[in-house]
Amino acid sequence: MIGFSAGGHLTGMTETVFDAGDPTSPDPVERVSSRPDFAILAYAALVFDANDPTPKMLAGPNASPEMVRQTMPSINVTPHTPPTFIFQTTEDRSLATNATGFYDALFAAKVPVELHIFERGKHGVGLGMTDPALSLWPLLLQNWLAGRGLLEEAPRQAKP
Repeated sequence: MIGFSAGGHLTGMTETVFDAGDPTSPDPVERVSSRPDFAILAYAALVFDANDPTPKMLAGPNASPEMVRQTMPSINVTPHTPPTFIFQTTEDRSLATNATGFYDALFAAKVPVELHIFERGKHGVGLGMTDPALSLWPLLLQNWLAGRGLLEEAPRQAKP
């Protein structure tokens, strides 16, 4: 699962608050876990302090404390959280600490994680293809995915 910005927050929620499935359920859909196999987060809001109103706004005005907690990915990390790749820029100041804080939570839970923070790049840079440094992050992601065995090797062409 991949998410950028608000989608990154949603991806962070999905990878930390998921249904493990019920192998005894008669419903085949209910038997399957909703946990993603891996997560890719780009400039995502993942860490909130106690005074931040965002989690309550996300959960809704009548949300239970548990619903509010589920909107806060960094406090829901467990050893069952899937391997995660995080991409961020320093220029996107408000979210750079989100990336490092979430990395710390994943690392503490012994979840495989890779973090790349580039110096330049405003919020919403996408693939960053016009910037020589930022344009490397898709290759870094490809290498990470390949290293985890998540990509098939491209077929080699026979030499004449």
